[in-house]
Amino acid sequence: NRIELEPGEVGTFDAGSSETRKSKADDQNILAWKTGKLTFHDTRLEEILKELENFYGAEFEVKNPAILDCTYNTEYDQAPLEEVIADLTFGLSLSFDTSKLGQITVGGKGCD
Repeated sequence: NRIELEPGEVGTFDAGSSETRKSKADDQNILAWKTGKLTFHDTRLEEILKELENFYGAEFEVKNPAILDCTYNTEYDQAPLEEVIADLTFGLSLSFDTSKLGQITVGGKGCD
């Protein structure tokens, strides 16, 4: 089945029912794989870390779940992961431990 998409829409195909659907693309970073740009506006750290895991292939382990509710505004344009980590360290007063191979441990106090 064929569907035509307008800007801001995403298409999905359900193999079980052979149905195609279109819907609004809620994820502002849906094309990050292509553009290299990640944008976050009042985004919870939990969502930011999920996006970073997908984009960079990193794995984050959070020591204090309270930090996941912190929100942040930032944009990254083809930034290396090290630059992103430095920005989040400063902007949210977090700590990142990259000593474990393939896993990054995130710590911090949480938001006030």
